[in-house]
Amino acid sequence: MKTLIVVLVVAFAASAQAASQAASQPAPQSHQDVASANTQKARDVIEKCIKALGGEAYLNIKDMEQEGRGYGFYHNESAGVGTPYWREYKYPDKERYEFTKQRDVIIIH
Repeated sequence: MKTLIVVLVVAFAASAQAASQAASQPAPQSHQDVASANTQKARDVIEKCIKALGGEAYLNIKDMEQEGRGYGFYHNESAGVGTPYWREYKYPDKERYEFTKQRDVIIIH
């Protein structure tokens, strides 16, 4: 008999707690509200990224130059001493690669 009373008290307490939690939660938002909030958050993140890259200067890049070394890899280790290269890119569709120290091997796109 004591067990039955304890079970009933626990069940009543659990149902009362669940009812109070349900009453304290805000009403669910519509799918459209959630989607627009997510869209705004995504736009804010993209704007912060562009600002970090330089803002309008980054968005208005017309040409770019790079210089470096290219390596081949085999079994996660570099194979060889690497080849120096130079790359020039002019927006929207001109690209030029130059290889070797003499810059005598050229690829133009």
